[in-house]
Amino acid sequence: MVDAGCGFGDLYGYLQKQGRQPLRYTGLDCMNIMVEEARKRTLCDIFHCNILRDPLIEADFYCCSGAMNILDPFETQLFIRRCYDAARCGFIFNILWGERDDLLYNYMQIDAIQSIAEALNATCKIITGYLERDMSVALYKPEGAE
Repeated sequence: MVDAGCGFGDLYGYLQKQGRQPLRYTGLDCMNIMVEEARKRTLCDIFHCNILRDPLIEADFYCCSGAMNILDPFETQLFIRRCYDAARCGFIFNILWGERDDLLYNYMQIDAIQSIAEALNATCKIITGYLERDMSVALYKPEGAE
């Protein structure tokens, strides 16, 4: 599993506490301070990487929690496509949804996510209703896509 925009590696710690630690966890972040701290906290492979332009490593799954909330719509679509392409099985992420009504955060419409999924030939699962204006999305590769 690759955690795209891993920050301090908090997802790894959460998964450990839940007894759901992945067989192999790799974190990617574009900020050196985050990379260094995540290495200390997780003792895992954490790499400095700009998801939008650097080569991505292959993994069964890519995930992202919160990192796309500060991207613009073009960057968000690129981020999703690049992570999905680097994943053998799929990409799971959360993002804010609804109308963009401020200049700080990125909001996506559900139909825009579904359009991206269609273009990628991905099976799309969306969950909402657990936090206001937050949605979780899973984009799965078709069977035999590897």
